[in-house]
Amino acid sequence: MKKDTGNKLKIFISILICLSIAFSLFSCSSDYDYLDEILAIERFMKYHEDPNCLIINTLKKYEVSENEIFYYVEWQDEKEEDKEVYELLLVYNPTTALIKLRHFNDMEQGLYSAVKSKWDEIKENPNRTFTADEISKIKQTALEIKSNKQE
Repeated sequence: MKKDTGNKLKIFISILICLSIAFSLFSCSSDYDYLDEILAIERFMKYHEDPNCLIINTLKKYEVSENEIFYYVEWQDEKEEDKEVYELLLVYNPTTALIKLRHFNDMEQGLYSAVKSKWDEIKENPNRTFTADEISKIKQTALEIKSNKQE
């Protein structure tokens, strides 16, 4: 019985140590402030042949509900000669960390009517508009995560 109590105590102490390490990492990390944005952009990068060439000019956040965040993204591909600017709505679920790409042209053609209706309602009032420095930091961290996944 004494041995069983000792094992439980060791497990309990191990759990406490792990929790305190995790807590200190998250509380010290400034990236934690941008966690949803980093994960959304990292998932968006999988649609690009070379994510390093992805230029994000504008990033705006719209908190729709507990399970849905819209990110308005204006982006370019550095490799393209004409450097065309594209607009896209990322529909991000923070619970599952999954995104859906919603192109504005598709919505104008009648697709994704629920998303378009909500977008029309909120588009003038973002919860947050990210600065160029913030966008750069989000993109860099997303690239690091993507790189670590490929290793």
